[in-house]
Amino acid sequence: MSLMAPLIGAGIQSIWVFQSDHWIYQAAIGGAYFHAVEQPGVSTTRFIFCSCGGLAIPTYLILLALPQRALYRWLAWMVAIAVWTWFYFASEITIK
Repeated sequence: MSLMAPLIGAGIQSIWVFQSDHWIYQAAIGGAYFHAVEQPGVSTTRFIFCSCGGLAIPTYLILLALPQRALYRWLAWMVAIAVWTWFYFASEITIK
């Protein structure tokens, strides 16, 4: 769950940019975070998971600190996705 929160946030941001014709960067979906790939394979998948591994640590620590109630963990996970999505939008460099 903690690894998927930054991945989902990056996916939401990339899809929004791609669908809205508000091209902040010249890349396909996920290109700004996961580099452009001509032929995706196992090495690309490994790179994507490793690049979000460091970002998953704060989410993991938050989920670890919560009590054993599943509802609280799911709510915290959804908040983490929202925070990572906001972080990706806020850290994007716009080209005018």
